[in-house]
Amino acid sequence: MEKERFFELLDKQAKGLTNQEENRKISDIFDRMQRRSLSWEMNEREEQAIKSRIKRRIDVRLEEKRQVEFHPFPYWRMVASIIFLLGLGYLIFNQSDKEVAPQLVERITGDRQKAVITLQDGSVVHLNVNSSILFPEEFGTDTRNIKLEGEAFFEVVPDKTRPFIVESQGVKTRVLGTSFNVKSTTGNEVEVMVKTGKVAVFQGVVNEEQQLVLSPSQLATVDPSNREMSVQAVDMEDYLTWRSENIAFDLAPFTEVMTRLSKVYNLDIRVEGITGQECLIKATYSNRSLYSVLFGLKNLVDFDYEKTADGNMLIRYRGCRN
Repeated sequence: MEKERFFELLDKQAKGLTNQEENRKISDIFDRMQRRSLSWEMNEREEQAIKSRIKRRIDVRLEEKRQVEFHPFPYWRMVASIIFLLGLGYLIFNQSDKEVAPQLVERITGDRQKAVITLQDGSVVHLNVNSSILFPEEFGTDTRNIKLEGEAFFEVVPDKTRPFIVESQGVKTRVLGTSFNVKSTTGNEVEVMVKTGKVAVFQGVVNEEQQLVLSPSQLATVDPSNREMSVQAVDMEDYLTWRSENIAFDLAPFTEVMTRLSKVYNLDIRVEGITGQECLIKATYSNRSLYSVLFGLKNLVDFDYEKTADGNMLIRYRGCRN
């Protein structure tokens, strides 16, 4: 039955004009609502019409109960009918709230900024440059779900009843309370590094036989295309350089400096023009943005840079400055 036809019958029934078959159809619809096998979207007027009808039916049943309260068999049938209507009323009154999807919030950083975001549960997200996260304003009662593109460091408030799950390209990191780093760029591998506590890394539905459990200073690398996963030990502080206040180089070749900056600022950097021995860099720079570091490096090295069409960077190297 179409929703419009159902409300026509309700109006007809209120006037006492429905026949037995039409009353049966109305009861069938109410029964389907109680079993949640019917998913009609209703406006405020329609919801109010159903609520009023339920209240009237409960009032009628209560009046009938008072008339037959000295007859046990009809009495219990009446009680069952009242319980049914009360249950249906609760369902209708709360249906709109249950179906409302949580409001999602997105935070995005450019190539010159980072961000620190405090979530509704008190967990803190340190978002690297060129990254974004998507999360609900309020977490549900079962899980705390986050979607990430780029790189972020998470400090998760413990909650044994609500696992914290970060998803990147289908790769999921599941924790109860810990600190860890996730790095993911479209089309590339996903990296998960644990600073404190333990995390589980998996793809798709949780499967204990197909997940990796990481401890501090362990790095999991996942290739979403072929679902391969590997684990290795890393230098925690070196891996988390992007969160440091300063970036230091100790006689590092120019190409090595660019490779490190590429990792720190979550950006592919391609170098052209190196044909012989390259400059060695010994310097410390404030970790504000990639451009501030490049500005400082130009005092030591002669090069130009430009942002490419794909959002990455091209460096044209000419040589060392005397």
